[in-house]
Amino acid sequence: MMEISVAQANKTLPTFWQYVNDNNDKFGKRIDRRKQRLSLIFVIISMALIASSQWLTYLPNWLMLGIGAIGILYFGFEAINGGESYYNKQSGGSIKSLGNFNFFNSRSINVQQRLVQAFRESDYDYLIEAPTAHNQPLQMHIFEDKEGRELYIQLMIFGSQFKPITEVITLCDDDFDEYEKLFKMKLAENK
Repeated sequence: MMEISVAQANKTLPTFWQYVNDNNDKFGKRIDRRKQRLSLIFVIISMALIASSQWLTYLPNWLMLGIGAIGILYFGFEAINGGESYYNKQSGGSIKSLGNFNFFNSRSINVQQRLVQAFRESDYDYLIEAPTAHNQPLQMHIFEDKEGRELYIQLMIFGSQFKPITEVITLCDDDFDEYEKLFKMKLAENK
């Protein structure tokens, strides 16, 4: 009999960002128009740099064209897609990713099952104390709403792509106070 891994058993769970998009009553998306306008100004400056590359002789022509083209691509992308951020409608706080850490020996199904069990039983101390290593498939992703004093955590596994293996859990109030510092210390250890 073939054993099914934790990742294969949970194919339909939403990722954190899907969870945010699905909960419109709690989360919203802000567009920072100021950042978009600033990016458009840099696009215009980059276009002017390309247009004036023949007249400005203090830098090589290829360098001016290259800088201008990179500026148009980068700042054009920022003008179109940049300036968007998610926020908690109840607190007004922005949702920021604190980061993630990989669990040691998480290729083992037994280790995966124990970590998922600890997550589902709210044994976050066990998860914080679990050894970590780089390039391991099982990761804990941590997001924060500092103003609303909420942490959002989820276990994800990497195969050919990241897949959630647990639901998103929200830690707030006393749990936020207790675990925010501990998660930040754990993330700092793993850089």
